[in-house]
Amino acid sequence: MDILQTHIGHITRYDSVKHYGFIETAEKENYFFFNDKTEILRQKKAGNIKTVHKYCSGDEVEFKIKNSLGDKEKVEAYDIVFIRNKRREDLINEALNNSKLFGYLKLIENEKLFVKHINTYVFIPIEISDWESDLQNVYYDRIDKLVEFNLIQTNKIDKLLAVLTDRKFLSEYKTIIEYYTKGSIIKALITGKNQVGYFAKLYLNNIDAFIQIPKGLTKEDTEYFYRFKKGDMVDAKLKYINTSKKVLLELVD
Repeated sequence: MDILQTHIGHITRYDSVKHYGFIETAEKENYFFFNDKTEILRQKKAGNIKTVHKYCSGDEVEFKIKNSLGDKEKVEAYDIVFIRNKRREDLINEALNNSKLFGYLKLIENEKLFVKHINTYVFIPIEISDWESDLQNVYYDRIDKLVEFNLIQTNKIDKLLAVLTDRKFLSEYKTIIEYYTKGSIIKALITGKNQVGYFAKLYLNNIDAFIQIPKGLTKEDTEYFYRFKKGDMVDAKLKYINTSKKVLLELVD
């Protein structure tokens, strides 16, 4: 194989933390590559390149190959040049026009869960909420099995995230989502306070929460806001709930 020849392929997987990935050509040849960020930033500073591309699976690239530094009997890709990512563009279009997406559940390096889209072959990281339950049955018992998923982030093509449509949630999550949706008042026990608000526990299911002090209060209003002490029970509404079990409340007078 002519190592000076320019080849075309697409990135099947890229680790943005360790800066390495794999490229597959139309002939099903696979090549490892390392993205030397220090060298790339140096070249950008020198004006040799205009922008630093954030690689991700699905990227169509041109590249050259050379003998591997780690194993002289192997070759690896280098001089990677981004062309476009039609695969991710197609995936996003499919997600916008079809409520059901399908792919194969993949476990990479025994820790990272992805779904490999059945039509574009793009690997999308799976987001798992701390509110989820039954992870073994939903995820780890279905590796390499076909699953249905949704994209939950399509604004940045290199930051796509997937969630399985049949994931399961803890019962307390379902309860507080119902309270949040209806705007219902919920009881909370004050457990402490700091300069920006109160620490609390939801009386309903003992979940940790925080009551943030509103911005722009007068001194008198601030003193009124801080009238509660540890052990007091207060009325509140759910203001914000995220995937890592962060719950924000607002007081109800």
